[in-house]
Amino acid sequence: MNAVKEIILDKLEHLEALSEPVLLEVLDFVSFLEWRLNTNQRLTLMSSSLPETTLEEDTGSFLLEIASSFSHGLSSEDLECLPTDGAENHDRYLYNTQV
Repeated sequence: MNAVKEIILDKLEHLEALSEPVLLEVLDFVSFLEWRLNTNQRLTLMSSSLPETTLEEDTGSFLLEIASSFSHGLSSEDLECLPTDGAENHDRYLYNTQV
């Protein structure tokens, strides 16, 4: 095992004593890195003439993929009940405030 991997594993062992939300945040970050590396590898294999993606594009694609995965199990009736102005009025939905 190389030195960097050992350092990462040591730090993860230290994190085991932390709360569940912190560990979930670490898992989310590792999942994002895994997704980003897989996406970059697929793009490289598809075509070398594709423009390089930026981190912002990768992050946006990742977030859209997560959001769309939430809707896969919803019925059409459930989808019709969702707000269509969530981005514009997010404070209203998050904090129950009127804008």
